[in-house]
Amino acid sequence: MPKAYHDSLSLVLSLVEIKEQRHALADLQGDEAKHMVEFLDKMLRREQAVRDSPFVKKHVLHTLASLARSALVFPENLKLSDLGNKLTEALHSEGRFGNVYKKNYKGREASIKVTRDVKPGNGIQGILRINAKEAVLRAYMSHPNILPLYGVHVTEGAGEKSGARKIWIVSPWMQNGDLLGYSQKHPERAFYLMSDVISGLNYLHKLEIVHGDLRATNVLVSGAGRAILANFEVSRVSMPDPTMSDTAVGEMWWMALELLNDKAIPTRASDIWAFACTCYEVMTGQTPFRHQGMTQASLMSALDKPDSAIPTRPTLRSREEEQLWANLLVRCWKHAPRGRPDTDAIIRYFSKWKSADNTAELDEDSARLWQVNRPESRANVDYELVYRVLLRVNGAV
Repeated sequence: MPKAYHDSLSLVLSLVEIKEQRHALADLQGDEAKHMVEFLDKMLRREQAVRDSPFVKKHVLHTLASLARSALVFPENLKLSDLGNKLTEALHSEGRFGNVYKKNYKGREASIKVTRDVKPGNGIQGILRINAKEAVLRAYMSHPNILPLYGVHVTEGAGEKSGARKIWIVSPWMQNGDLLGYSQKHPERAFYLMSDVISGLNYLHKLEIVHGDLRATNVLVSGAGRAILANFEVSRVSMPDPTMSDTAVGEMWWMALELLNDKAIPTRASDIWAFACTCYEVMTGQTPFRHQGMTQASLMSALDKPDSAIPTRPTLRSREEEQLWANLLVRCWKHAPRGRPDTDAIIRYFSKWKSADNTAELDEDSARLWQVNRPESRANVDYELVYRVLLRVNGAV
C-alpha cells in the first residue's frame, strides 16, 4: 500500500474518536466522500488492528455509516452487479421502507428489500438514506444472530421515472419466517429463541448501535431454528450522529414510556423494554398492551405512576416462564431506564438454559447462508486526496 494510505490510517484512527471530527467526515460530498468511503472500507476489511479492537471498529464503522448515509455512496465492495434492474418475482411482503422479494441468487434463496421509487427532492433524504445506513452497518457485522448482508444494488429509473432511484438490499432468505409465527408453532423453543435475541442485541450494543424497532416480526428464524435480528432501518448509533433525526421511531406497543415523548430518541435501555415486549409475544402470541385496550394517552398517563405500565400478567405455560416474568421481565419494564438490566445481565440469566439446548449445529446448507465472500474491491482510491481531506478536518476542528 502507498505511503499516503499508511499516513491516512494513522491520522484517521485519532480523528474518529472525536465527535466533531466524525461529524466533519460525515459531511463530505462528491469525490471526497467516494474516496473516503473506499478508504474506510479497506480499513475495516484489511486492518487486523481495526477488526480486533471493538473500540476502534465501532468508531470507524459509525463514521463510515454516517458518511454513506449522508452522501448516499457505497463501497464498491458491497455493490452487486449481476442482478439486473428489474425484479420479475412476486412481491412477498411490504414494509415501511421497502418491499421484500424472494429471489434465487447464485444458487441460494435470497431476500431482496427494494425501496420505493424516490425522485431527487421527494423523500430522497429519508428513505434512501435510511436504507443506505442499514446496509453499511450490516455489511461489517459478523454474528450468528444478526442477519448477514450479501450486498446492495442501486438502480436508476428510466423514461417517466428518470431520476428515480432504488436501493436493493440483498440478504439470505430465512425459511422459517419470523419469530412471532415460528415461536407459536414451536413453544418448546421459546427460551432458546429469546436467548438468541438477547445475544444479537448484546452484539449491537457492544458496537454502540441501538436497534430501535425490536419486536417479534423484526426477528427472523433460520433453517436451523435460530433467531436472527433483522430490519435495522430505524436503528441508530448511540453516539451523536449529525445525519440522524431526533425523533423516536418504532411501534407504540413496543416503545418504552420515555419514547412516547415526541423529542425522545431510542436508547439501549429502550431496546431492553422492547426485548421484554418481544418475550411477551413469544410466550403469548399477543401484542403487549394492545389487548388490554390501552392507548397512547393511557400509556403516557402511566409516566406519573411508577411501574404501572406493565402488561397484564398472562397465563404462562411453565414454571420457567413464571420465573422469567417475575425475575427478569418486570425489571425490563421499569419506568426509569437506569433501573432496567443491560444485555450482559440478561445473557447471564438465560445462560442456565443454553446448555440444555439440543438444537443441532448449523447444517451445511444453512451454514452457506453466512458465507459472504465478496471479491476484493477494484476501486481506485486516491489516497493523496484522502490524506489531504483528513489533514483539513484535523486542522479545522
